[in-house]
Amino acid sequence: MRRMYRFCVGFMAIFLLVNGHLFGQFRPSVGTTFPNQHASRLACDTYITASLKFPFESNRLNWESVSDQSIKLYPKGKPRSALAIDFQYEEGLRYLTIYPLEPFDPLTTYILEFTDQVQDDHGYKFLPYRLEFSTGDCDRPVDLASTIELDPSYEPPPTTHVGVFAAKLVGATTELRWESSSEFMVDHFVIEKSETGAHFRPWRSFTPKGDIHEQANYLVRDSFPAFGATYYRLSYSEYPKEVIVDTVKVFKPKVQFLQRFLGLDQPIELECVLEETWGFAAMISDDRGRQVLRRAGTVPSGRQVVEISLEGLSPGVYRISLFIGPYQLQHKVQIGS
Repeated sequence: MRRMYRFCVGFMAIFLLVNGHLFGQFRPSVGTTFPNQHASRLACDTYITASLKFPFESNRLNWESVSDQSIKLYPKGKPRSALAIDFQYEEGLRYLTIYPLEPFDPLTTYILEFTDQVQDDHGYKFLPYRLEFSTGDCDRPVDLASTIELDPSYEPPPTTHVGVFAAKLVGATTELRWESSSEFMVDHFVIEKSETGAHFRPWRSFTPKGDIHEQANYLVRDSFPAFGATYYRLSYSEYPKEVIVDTVKVFKPKVQFLQRFLGLDQPIELECVLEETWGFAAMISDDRGRQVLRRAGTVPSGRQVVEISLEGLSPGVYRISLFIGPYQLQHKVQIGS
């Protein structure tokens, strides 16, 4: 009988121990904090940040359970002298920041205490947590780098890394490419356009691929870029700020004859949009292929209408071969009736 009693008592103890351990795994808890445990010589305007851990990814903090009664900040040994505090919670990062509404006393040890009154949205109570730290002489500047050591288990929040933003003119279309090696809490990418590079207007918005830690490639095409310079600026919205990645420039040139029929001694006009100044050479041949006239000159950069003199040509059909910088055009024109 006594053996049976001991067996039952031992079995119940093991049962409670195992179930208590398993139940603890389903309770949220405080992970790392800044400052870390037993930090010393802190400034008197220090605030505390705590990372929160939840048993399941879908669990959230029950904000209604957060108060100066469930989370207490007080001088060590004086729990009744608790400081008035305020809270800010970043849901995406799961960081809870505790702001004292009054400065700490210098050369004093404080206790930050999480009680099991703090709960998640499923009603699970937080495991109790106690952080101890002390302030320095607040009348003198404190070298935090030499007095505070980060907890080795502290993990900084993920960040977004966007690589090179590049643009290239392919035929008459602009191709815009960029890549990211990681994305975290990015709401959207935005590309803006400008003809001057000074004043940008929104062009298109793109949905990111979500919270990722692997390379993501993006390709966007502008099928109708304007002739001349177009500036593209890439930015993304990452809580709580807007981040500008880079600005790139694409130049779409234009060289085009404007007339097919001319009167006698009327010059032919050429519309040019060029990024730099180029020399040109024009060779005019008659309908038998004989070269009858040559012209040469310079076309300035920017948007220009250039006149090429055809003075002295008799009525008829002529072919103009134009070479201007890297561009070559063939054009047929009729002079006279």
